[in-house]
Amino acid sequence: MKPVGMKTPAMSGRVTNLFPSVFVFFFICFACLLPGMAHAIDTTEALVATVTASNTQIQVLAPYNNDLNAGNSLTVEWDIDTGNYSSGWTQSLAHAVSPYRASITGLTEGLAYRVRVTFSDADGVTGNAVQEFRNIVTMSSLIHASATTGSTKWPNGWGVPGGKYGAFTCDTCHTRDATGNIKSIRATITSTSYPTDIFPCETDTSRGCGISFLTTRDTPGTYGDDNGGHLTSDRICESCHSLTSFHRYNTTGQTTLDHNNRQDCAGCHKHGDGYRIPTCNSCHGFPPSDNTTLAGFIYPGETGSQTAGAHSAHIAKGIACEICHNGSSGSGPTHNSGKIVTIGFSLFDGAYSGGTYKGQTTVNYNTSEPNTVATNTGEKTCNIIYCHGSSMTPNGGSNITPAWDNPATAACGTCHGATADIAPTRGQHQRHSDSWYGYNYPCEYCHKNPSLDASLHVNNKSEIIFSNDPKVAGGQYSGTPSVLDAYGTCTQVYCHSNVQTSPPGGPLTYANPNWGVGFGDQACNLCHGGPSVHFDVPIDGNTTGSHPKHAAFGYNCTHCHAAYPDWDPDDPWTTCYMCHPSIHANGVINVAVATKYGGAYSGSPQPGDAYGDCAGVYCHSDGAGHFRNAAWGSSLSGCISCHDMPPSSGAHPQHAALSLNCSECHNATTTDGVTITTPSMHINISVDVSFRQGGSYDKPTKTCSTVSCHVNRTWP
Repeated sequence: MKPVGMKTPAMSGRVTNLFPSVFVFFFICFACLLPGMAHAIDTTEALVATVTASNTQIQVLAPYNNDLNAGNSLTVEWDIDTGNYSSGWTQSLAHAVSPYRASITGLTEGLAYRVRVTFSDADGVTGNAVQEFRNIVTMSSLIHASATTGSTKWPNGWGVPGGKYGAFTCDTCHTRDATGNIKSIRATITSTSYPTDIFPCETDTSRGCGISFLTTRDTPGTYGDDNGGHLTSDRICESCHSLTSFHRYNTTGQTTLDHNNRQDCAGCHKHGDGYRIPTCNSCHGFPPSDNTTLAGFIYPGETGSQTAGAHSAHIAKGIACEICHNGSSGSGPTHNSGKIVTIGFSLFDGAYSGGTYKGQTTVNYNTSEPNTVATNTGEKTCNIIYCHGSSMTPNGGSNITPAWDNPATAACGTCHGATADIAPTRGQHQRHSDSWYGYNYPCEYCHKNPSLDASLHVNNKSEIIFSNDPKVAGGQYSGTPSVLDAYGTCTQVYCHSNVQTSPPGGPLTYANPNWGVGFGDQACNLCHGGPSVHFDVPIDGNTTGSHPKHAAFGYNCTHCHAAYPDWDPDDPWTTCYMCHPSIHANGVINVAVATKYGGAYSGSPQPGDAYGDCAGVYCHSDGAGHFRNAAWGSSLSGCISCHDMPPSSGAHPQHAALSLNCSECHNATTTDGVTITTPSMHINISVDVSFRQGGSYDKPTKTCSTVSCHVNRTWP
């Protein structure tokens, strides 16, 4: 019926919120896609409400978008159409999931009402916050009038009080005294506002129209027959019609003359719905989900289709009929065209159009979109369709040609990759999502979760909103929400930070990688500091704690953060694999000293906590099994921090007694006995002997030869 406002005088109407509970999808948004986006998402976007009436009730449907923080509400007011809402008939509805649904009950049949809906939101309302509907007439659904059909053919409606032809009742068309037909149709019908508004079959001097109606069967005496055209008609429907698309009193202005001629109109246009234009449910259900009634409740099986396929699955995701039946849905020009199924793929106002459907062998197809191809070769598969990943190629999906009646072929992940084993390949998806190559992050870390709201999926938006997980909370993305737009950068994301400060607990610094480029060759260094080439001592440049001192000795990340401690961190072929994603960018500081060096770290793994100590680590020993504890971030006081001076092992005391320092026998390591000349020859689990004044040392036999101090001597 026509969405025009309504109210009733002396009425005790009641409004009932059909969704009384407050559903809050509390999807916490710590940061949004663009500056100011957070407020935009909390702001309510008021969509166009609809108001429909029955004989004593008015139904209100008020949809909206956004309002992520569930802060909106709705006020519904009503009065008789000549009133001004002064009667106090109003109801405020608490927040509810879109759309708000309300019933105004206890109305008087046959009266015209006005209804006003008002959206409220402290964050603001866009669109039409206040919407008013007029001349909403309460009328039995059996009556054929503008109030029951939603027709807008005449400015003030028709068949209603004050409208064209006056108010219709059952008596307008029916009489108990009718003879000769089974529907009790009057032999003469008359407009109730004669002579102001008259039916096409009436004249100013001749009131009433003679009607010929004997049967609903396929005979000349039926509801309507445009075959060949005509200037007048005595059929019950055609006697009154003057602005309809089909079956007018005078067909001269019609463009089509073959619309279901000599058929029972009530087959599609139900008397119980006031003979209104049929809804989807009138013929094949909405969605067509029942194979037994797929092709029509009135004419089942007429199209030849033998399966309802995935209709229900598409509707559940908010995909409207016209997405796949573009230009055909409802009263489209190719709808119900010769019992042929019309296919036409078009999404988002034509942003993505075209594709191929290989349909059932029992069905004939035509197409309503120029780039769409439909055949009846029997595969029942869709191909080159946006919804199934065609625009994302390469995408990582395992099946972008799903079968219409096989749900397994369109499972989550098959279109664009959405699992740890099958990750999307565009941008840096694999680095983030893949279980081996990447970090195995779930999609909802960075995207709205379509399982919570189906409208967030297949909507031409990437829906990037970082979750409240500590690894991404507070992040921002500079790109637009439109799918396949130029990549933007991520900022304020823990995963791309230096993780720890010196001293601990300070503000972090963040790298801002572009989604399409990632870190390139810099890898670790872009976040943690270091040279521009990934493999050139990655920790050189990380200034937190004792990292600079360790970098000076050539240590890399895997010496102390080993994913596989038993592997040798000094082997260049294994170094890459020891920084495994499972213990990287995971929200904690994982310290695991390689077994080769041994020891443990006492500090907390939580970033920002106080530093701990290293104990039992070879690097902080005298090389002979005597260990010193070292506090991370502390300043060690030279050689004595790890060694006795002189060392107590072997013949070190005897050499020290002769005032010989370390440089006499370890000259390649230190040239002055105080500073380390060659870091790679210190703390390397090797005794590197090189005499300042010449000579040689045989490691297997521990023998010094031709040394100025003595000829041949074995080290104790």
